[in-house]
Amino acid sequence: MFRLISLIAVAGTAALCALHYATFGTRRWRPGESGPSVYRFSVWERLIHAFGLLAFLTLAGTGFWTVVVRRDPLDGWLWMVHAVAGWVFGIAMVLMTLLWAVDCRFASHDWTWTKRFGGYLGGGGKLPAGRFNAGQKVFFWCSVVLGLGTLASGLALMLPVFDPPFQESICQVHRYGSLLFVISVIVHLYVATLANPGTVRSMVVGTVDAEWAEHHHPLWLDDTGGTHDGGSRE
Repeated sequence: MFRLISLIAVAGTAALCALHYATFGTRRWRPGESGPSVYRFSVWERLIHAFGLLAFLTLAGTGFWTVVVRRDPLDGWLWMVHAVAGWVFGIAMVLMTLLWAVDCRFASHDWTWTKRFGGYLGGGGKLPAGRFNAGQKVFFWCSVVLGLGTLASGLALMLPVFDPPFQESICQVHRYGSLLFVISVIVHLYVATLANPGTVRSMVVGTVDAEWAEHHHPLWLDDTGGTHDGGSRE
């Protein structure tokens, strides 16, 4: 059952992203010639994000290959890779939470962004957003909850100290929590690439085009003064 649900969920999420792109295209701004840049993420932030993403992709790949494709328990070298990636992901999650928890506090202007669905369903004009918009904040806190849940359940599976029925319940929590996390990351990757060109650049080189920042994070740009001293808080 989980295999079928996983295939439908992942394929359906990818299809919805494709449908959204075909219907609405990119959000409010298309990149033109490169203009002045604004510093957005430090080297430390980008490294932690990169290690966290690579560890997550490793966990998702090994886990779903075993459960969905092979339909066998996770064992052997795949288990070793999965376990090591789990520790790396756990450390990265803790560090990202410490780095961005303050920036991801919800503010009054986030309600305006939310009521208009961030402009993803059409409509022009700028929407108020600080260093992170309301959608990114929701993804961040969902990632914290799902990350802690999957890490805790995974550790419980590695150390089977409970009776078999409860261990089976923990296994299901781990599976479905991981599936929800995968779905949310698919949407996150779509939004950060096709839906919002220029976003990936911030996690690669650390800077964004000033025009991009003006359209996507105007309050943050005002806070930084449009200079290269980015990373300011809302």
